Amino acid sequence: MNNIEDILADQSRAYLYAKCDKTCYELFNANLKKHFNKFPNDQVKAILQPLINNDLIKLGYPEEKRNLLLGQVIRTSNDKIAGIIINHITHEIDADGNSLSFDKIIGSLYYVFIDYSIRILFNTQINNNSALLQKIEHYFEYIIVKNLRLFELSPEKRILFNFLVKLFFYTHIAKMNINLAYEISMTSEDEELIKSTIDIKKIAKYETFNSLYDALYDFNIITMTPNNMKYMLTNNIGLFAYINLHANIGSMIASIIISKYKHPNFAQLFISMDMINGIESIIIGSYLDKVPFEFNLLNSVINTAINQNLNSLKTVV
Repeated sequence: MNNIEDILADQSRAYLYAKCDKTCYELFNANLKKHFNKFPNDQVKAILQPLINNDLIKLGYPEEKRNLLLGQVIRTSNDKIAGIIINHITHEIDADGNSLSFDKIIGSLYYVFIDYSIRILFNTQINNNSALLQKIEHYFEYIIVKNLRLFELSPEKRILFNFLVKLFFYTHIAKMNINLAYEISMTSEDEELIKSTIDIKKIAKYETFNSLYDALYDFNIITMTPNNMKYMLTNNIGLFAYINLHANIGSMIASIIISKYKHPNFAQLFISMDMINGIESIIIGSYLDKVPFEFNLLNSVINTAINQNLNSLKTVV
């Protein structure tokens, strides 16, 4: 799992679900709208409503890693959202437009929307939002402590654990310079302990966020082997959640937020409603409300592809 970030890399094409014809889409859109009206967050409904109302949710699957991606944003060359291709394979949508998991589909739409907005539109702004980053990093720490059962670390090892998690988060997820991340992660009262235990020069060899567990073991903070830590985490939260939690800032934030809506792929990440609400309110108010749309392009692009006997379309149109 050393290249987790690559697993969720942007796809250049999305394949269309050829078996879903006009009748199929009529039933799918009707069911989607019916379940969408029950979604518990009115702010989220207002954000996604234009896509739902304009029937811009299409069925298909990504070009690669079709079982690991929930969906794919189709965007314009100037990064407006033209629609979303929802993965009909992972959501078990049949050729009649039926599915037993429309609540999951809506949660997945929200996930895809959050992830795209953060990675493509607002990445720089979010990586400069220190208050938000602190909330996300804190939540990630809770996930690790809970699922690796680290409640009884000694005070010194707890300090070192907190420092390393912060350092890896700010370096590999927030993409900060390691020297700046080192300063942000350290508190003045713990500086002597940290500097005497963890040499910043030795940190450079850990090139991915997923190598956090190697560092925790190498610096004798956790005695469990790295592979056992990863196995325990994966077993507790699921492989899908593990990958999304460790890939990038967009997938991490989206995974944490979606856990509160009981999405089956992320439900085990749920820890605190108050903590998630604190993150979600910033994401919605500062970023998602500003996402631009293009409503008049996707259907014509799909029709052109069908007329040319193509079974896929570019994700940038």
